This record gives sequence, structure tokens and C-alpha cells, in this order.
Amino acid sequence: MSDFQSEFLKRLNARYVVSAAPQQVDDFEHDVKTDEGNAKMAAWLRTRTATKLADIPGVGTMILYDTAIVTLSPDASRVLSLVTFEHTTFNGQRAVLLKHLWKDSAVKAPLASDALFQHLVPKFKIVGLGEQHTLDGEHWAKRRTEEALKNGYHVYLTNEHGTLFEAHTFKEVLQRPMWGKGVNYRKRLIVLTVDEL
Repeated sequence: MSDFQSEFLKRLNARYVVSAAPQQVDDFEHDVKTDEGNAKMAAWLRTRTATKLADIPGVGTMILYDTAIVTLSPDASRVLSLVTFEHTTFNGQRAVLLKHLWKDSAVKAPLASDALFQHLVPKFKIVGLGEQHTLDGEHWAKRRTEEALKNGYHVYLTNEHGTLFEAHTFKEVLQRPMWGKGVNYRKRLIVLTVDEL
């Protein structure tokens, strides 16, 4: 784990509200939801090395850190959204796995979707949509999967045994039980790729 990731996660104090280890969890709690925690995170992020990805008119600046894409307010005093990920390999190739998604409810721009399709997928070529999702996260993942298929990306699904299936239509994605409560669901992934695996 990188120094940035370790310190970022400690400051985020993220925790899923869950009774077991399922793919679908009840809630995603973290300190950036509070005004004080948000201001502290923004102040800390301003001290970290990062790459500016985009200015988003009327919203703020999207910034790439080692294991996160964060959108800060125009004055960099507030975190407006975050997409955290970890570096991993998939099928022996470099990839990233999404870990946490959050957006300030007052922001209407599709910041996590932009981070995914404009930055993460083009940069890393293989992106797993996460091991755990809240109900909102499940809906987000389904919409992004459908969007990926419409835009010519390859979509792969894994079952609890790690067997890889390519989905050519969104109907195929919906036919596989990808979300639910139980240990085996945590091992199921949706993976978006630029090139065929």
C-alpha cells in the first residue's frame, strides 16, 4: 500500500456498514461527509503531490492522486467527490479496482462517471467496479456497465470461483447474480476493459 493510500484511507476513516462480507452492503460511512472532516481532508490533499485532470466549469477541479481521483471546489477548500481505487492485476495485466465512490449530494455533475470513463479506463485499460456496493453503488455500477457496452468497451464478469465470462449485452449482465448478501458475492466482479482479454 502506498504512503498516500495509507494516509488517505486513515483520514477518510471509511467503513462499510455490513454484518458479513457481501457484495451488497447497507451503507458507506466516512469522515468526508461531515463539514469538519471534509475541510480537513481538503486541506491535507492540497499538500499532496497530484496531477490535475480537468477543470469542471461551475464545479471545481478533478485531480489524480496515487490511489484516488478527487474533485475539489474551485477554492480547493471542499472535497466534492472522490473515487478511490487500488492498483492490482487482472488476468496478469495491470489494472485498478474501484474501492469507494462518494459525491456531495449538492453536486449534479456526473463526477464518478467522468472519472471512470475519461480518466481511469483510458489510463489503466482494465478497471474492476469494486468488491462491495451500497444499493446506490449497485445502481451506479449497472448504469456504467450498460454505458460501457454501448460505447464499445469489453465487459467481463467473474463468479465466486474466479471464472471469467464476457458479457456482450446488458441483458447478459442482468442474468448473472452479481449482487447480494453473502460471502460468495464479494468475489464476483464486473471488469471493464478497453481491449479484449
